[in-house]
Amino acid sequence: MTDLKSVRLTCKTWNALSKDSSFTTKHLARQAKLAAANDEFLLVLMMDYEILLVSVNFDENADAFMREVGALINLDGSDQIDICQVFHCNGLLLCISDDNTRLLVWNPYWGQSQWINPIHNSDRLNRYMYALGYDKSTNSHKILSFVDYTILNHFDYDAPPTAVTFAEYSIYDFNSRSWTVLDDVTLDWILDYDRHVSIEGNTYWFAKNKASREEGCCLLCFDFTREIFGAPLPLPPFVWDTKSTLALSSVRDEQVAILFQRLGTLMEIWVTTKIEPDTVLWSSKVFLDVNITNFHFPFTHASFFIDVEKKLAVVFSKDKEGNLYKYKGCWYYPNTLQGVLNFEKGFKPQETDIILASFPKSGTTWLTALTIALFERLKNSSSSSDDDLHPLQSDNPHGIVPFFEFNLYL
Repeated sequence: MTDLKSVRLTCKTWNALSKDSSFTTKHLARQAKLAAANDEFLLVLMMDYEILLVSVNFDENADAFMREVGALINLDGSDQIDICQVFHCNGLLLCISDDNTRLLVWNPYWGQSQWINPIHNSDRLNRYMYALGYDKSTNSHKILSFVDYTILNHFDYDAPPTAVTFAEYSIYDFNSRSWTVLDDVTLDWILDYDRHVSIEGNTYWFAKNKASREEGCCLLCFDFTREIFGAPLPLPPFVWDTKSTLALSSVRDEQVAILFQRLGTLMEIWVTTKIEPDTVLWSSKVFLDVNITNFHFPFTHASFFIDVEKKLAVVFSKDKEGNLYKYKGCWYYPNTLQGVLNFEKGFKPQETDIILASFPKSGTTWLTALTIALFERLKNSSSSSDDDLHPLQSDNPHGIVPFFEFNLYL
């Protein structure tokens, strides 16, 4: 297994699409043939704020595991757009603008692009989700746009809150170039915004039941030919909980692969033997398991691809700040761990030091405020003089008493 923390598969800032098709003619076609001849395959990914065409070779005798063969988009141009999500289906990319007001469909092979204005009847634009798929009956690509949420409104503080539900599902057809509202679609599941994959023209998400969000997880598919959601599909035979890392990937656009890692346990990768909108069969044996018990990928920001024949996997940490590292029996985020290490190396206690130590979520803020109140009890809260003003009237307790690992030693 290789962990490439500097690699990003998506990024929030993309340059306007290149109008020069020379890249595609020089690289996408020719390099694909060269890669196949050398037992390599190509990836289009984000690295150092550029969209790169990268050749991957799993051969141990190869000069390089990954090598750049061309830059697709350079982000130092002046004309830029902000992108929050990217979807892929049959060679097309669907890019969602950061404010959810515009959709951009891009064919990188031909260098063609098309802007699409979505339909939004809710002002909560950040709740809209999208997917790109293919209708086999009409040979047309389609875009699914939907929002489905329930919020509690406190119109009257003397009365119980009122539940307000809003749902909207619509399809954009590339043949007709128009949106159609799907009146008969309902969804009893909460779909994972970041984790999805396209298989044979349909999109699959991780999903949790609305009624029991903390219990169980499954796969849910939207069938772009029938324009409906399929039945919930079971995950492989592992024990999932909310602290587990789950990631989706595809194998040659034919199979689903799932990466699973519980905190402090082996990382496993499972592959389907059959996948359809209403049916899934998993291999009876795990595809790959790796002992990395002292490192944990971010819960929602791991990404990966596999080589089935060579039984190899490459795992990307798309958010290196979200990685977890085990140190002396405790799990830390990178910045926090660095602060702990700096503290252990550089802290020299003094006789006058007062150290507040408490378990997490056990009243640390309250204990800090009490300690400040004791030491500053002679301060007059009603005084007009800044020198006599009580510190808690102008600052938060944690601003007055900083953390070692978060503030003083970072």
